[in-house]
Amino acid sequence: MQRIAKIAVALLFFVVLCLFGNWGALASQYPLSQVLDDPTPVNFMQFGYSLAIDGERAVVGAPGGCFGCLPGRYPQPEQVIVWDVTTGSVLRTFEGGTDTSGAFGASVAINGFHVLIGAPRNGPYGQRVGRAFLFDSETGDLLHTFDDPTPTDGGDHGNSFDFFGNSVAMDEKYVLIGAPSDDTNGDSVGQAHLFDITTGDLLRTFDDPTPTTVDLFGHSVALDGGRVLIGAPNDQTNGPYVGQAHLFDATTGNLLHTFDDPTVTSRDQFGASVSMDGDRILVGAPYDDTSGPNVGQVHLFDALTGMLIRTFDDPTPYVEDNFGGAVTLEGSNVLVGRWLSRTWPNHNPGELGRRFYSMRPMAVCSMISMIFLKGVQVHGP
Repeated sequence: MQRIAKIAVALLFFVVLCLFGNWGALASQYPLSQVLDDPTPVNFMQFGYSLAIDGERAVVGAPGGCFGCLPGRYPQPEQVIVWDVTTGSVLRTFEGGTDTSGAFGASVAINGFHVLIGAPRNGPYGQRVGRAFLFDSETGDLLHTFDDPTPTDGGDHGNSFDFFGNSVAMDEKYVLIGAPSDDTNGDSVGQAHLFDITTGDLLRTFDDPTPTTVDLFGHSVALDGGRVLIGAPNDQTNGPYVGQAHLFDATTGNLLHTFDDPTVTSRDQFGASVSMDGDRILVGAPYDDTSGPNVGQVHLFDALTGMLIRTFDDPTPYVEDNFGGAVTLEGSNVLVGRWLSRTWPNHNPGELGRRFYSMRPMAVCSMISMIFLKGVQVHGP
């Protein structure tokens, strides 16, 4: 059968995008800024599976494509590559070691010279609790290895798949790591853990305040200004797999607010992606059906009051676009990714797009940097 490997590229565009405007027409008018090609392309490597940018540095994960396979069945490197986005040059490559099913690079974060890498299946086969690693991107030194502080036995599944490292975030003081399949509070309810970035010490464990079975609390995480935002996309408080997101105080651990899906449809997975900047919170619901089956939505909230500010709809909706599969909030710019975009110019059935739109919450247009991850079809068993 054919598998899709996200082998190819992160394309950086500068575009002016009017809210709900014709993105495709505008994008074609602006020159390509940079192409980041996989320097060592291998089938199933999944280059571009994760991505983070800070200033002039980009971090791209290539965690390998067979997350559930027996070790060695599809051997390929697991890598995370640090790029200079102005020149397109590779600054450093981090290797995942000998565990070729550990998903090293499934999640990444960057802050200054610090690079945080999640490996949610790292560990002996059948006990893949997960790990995360903090590196110095200048020297390449490993600064800390973060282990799951509450490894569980796998609950009804029989294997210890906490997926610690499925999501990561950091700032100057803290490292935040999600373990969405942790069974401490029930089958795959999930947890998230806060560490000191200097010492590596565990500071606090965040538990799901509204636990239901298979909530996947910790599937997405964000960290900003002493506050922690954690998504639980399978939470069933408001219906089957509708989802929630929860805001905590990083110092006290107190729950500040629970964000509910404002436009509930079936299995929205509100909280599959989260981002936070100052007093604004962004939550993706990539399976929302408001604009069509699994088209998706994104919601912007006030972090202080919890009030909904704006809902963003897919400007070019198509069935199963999963608009909101990835979100980032930076100042007045909202970046929204679509997992399965079918409206990219010259699209063909062998491509799956991950496209990022800009929608300013308080204005109509903005100049932004666009990122497009283009999947290339490869063949395998």
